[in-house]
Amino acid sequence: MVEQAIGYKLAEWFEVNQKTQFTGKILACSHTEQQWAIYFLFGRVIWASGGSHRFRRWFRLLTAHIPELAPQQLPLPDTSSSRLWEYSVLRLLLKQRKALIEPVSHLIAQSITEVTFEILQEATDIQQSDYGARRIKRLGDPIAVFRPDQCFQKAYEQWTQWRQAGLISYSPNLAPFLRYPDQLKLQLAENTYTKLATLLTGNRSLRGLASYLDMDLLALSKALLPFVNQGIISLNLFPDWVPPATTAKSVELSSESEPSDADASNRPLILGIDDSPSVCKLLEQIMSQGGYRFLSVQDSFQALPMVLKYKPDFIFLDLTMPVASGYEVCAQIRRIAAFQSIPIVILSGNDGMVDRVRAKLVGASDFLSKPFQPQEVLGVVSRYLAISATKITRSSMVGQYH
Repeated sequence: MVEQAIGYKLAEWFEVNQKTQFTGKILACSHTEQQWAIYFLFGRVIWASGGSHRFRRWFRLLTAHIPELAPQQLPLPDTSSSRLWEYSVLRLLLKQRKALIEPVSHLIAQSITEVTFEILQEATDIQQSDYGARRIKRLGDPIAVFRPDQCFQKAYEQWTQWRQAGLISYSPNLAPFLRYPDQLKLQLAENTYTKLATLLTGNRSLRGLASYLDMDLLALSKALLPFVNQGIISLNLFPDWVPPATTAKSVELSSESEPSDADASNRPLILGIDDSPSVCKLLEQIMSQGGYRFLSVQDSFQALPMVLKYKPDFIFLDLTMPVASGYEVCAQIRRIAAFQSIPIVILSGNDGMVDRVRAKLVGASDFLSKPFQPQEVLGVVSRYLAISATKITRSSMVGQYH
């Protein structure tokens, strides 16, 4: 089974990282494009984040472990930054004496356990990367450190119990919804039914509901499972909390808590040229989570001016666009001496030999078929930037998911 293979691989990485005093991160992804990261400093786990409920987890753990933090003091997420943002906010809360070290350490430990559990449950691929190791070290002394073997063992035990309870097909991030109230009412005492009917609205995940009721997650899920099997209760996908627009306060938190981003200009700049807003948005998400800077242009007429202005390190270029095709734009870029060696990867829904040959003739470096997977995109960027030896030396970057 895939999840068992992932478990073996994850356990191996944890053991190796502990022995080699590794600094960097373990990166995982699922077939639904969920992504997680577990951070190591000198062989110890210091933080973990990601998954489908990154921000719901963050605020749930904040309110559970630091309940004295007033709502107006809760930082708004900086969704443009890395998954170390939450960790940096914790450091800031400690520095400002808005939180104590013990509950913050418990929060971190629970986040690591939940993320590791989700990787065991949902991940289909795991990679290791020391890209960003310098940034991790620059965070300074860690808030708390945890032995990788103990972190893995705790999450693995929880996941094993979850699987043995018949819950392997269900994520704790799914939200229970009462589909047939009358049928449930026939099977429960009136007080129990009344309470459940007000809670099973599909607006809380299993983890969120367990936290709200101060119950053990496994016990709650096992209690609901018979009604799920009968179809009385459904477990539905539940989106992550979408934060409001970044405010001045959240910017201030980020700038104070994050290390000086002096090396931001050293991160490769990726330019996406595609008339589809959804494709540009997807590329932006993949690139930012992979640690790259990203710009997009949807007007092929503006493509060359953008290249001249920003001088990107790598270009994704859509083949079929109005006004000027990808062939024409690629040929224009290649006519400029300064950009004759820049990697240009053509994106196209037509994976034909003629298109590939023509793309090569106008100077394209490679060809990527739509729809593409994040690991494909990150892999091709890593490969060509390593070949062209641009601004950052990379290792283990194939399949990076920040």
